[in-house]
Amino acid sequence: MRAFTNGRVAVSEQDISDFIREWPASGLYGLRGVTFVYETNGDLVDIYYKNGDSEDWDGAALAALSEDAQEYMEGARDPEVRHELKGQYRAQGRFPWWWPASWGT
Repeated sequence: MRAFTNGRVAVSEQDISDFIREWPASGLYGLRGVTFVYETNGDLVDIYYKNGDSEDWDGAALAALSEDAQEYMEGARDPEVRHELKGQYRAQGRFPWWWPASWGT
């Protein structure tokens, strides 16, 4: 994933493949990329699909992917948030599929 300062998070085709490994029945097979757009308060305000549209991909799996993207964005923006997330995931004994190696474990 890639977070931008304007509240956008781009999720690549590889990211989606990684997500599908965690959620095989997601129904997102074939989605080649998506960009989520968030307001500064965290509200999801738009979604851009690399292929298809909301009728093709909308559902619980896309909502879960957008939540992962939002958490990634918050961690990418704020080192304190990243530190808190790291502690939570370390305590759980497992880091999420989207956790970048550069953030450490």
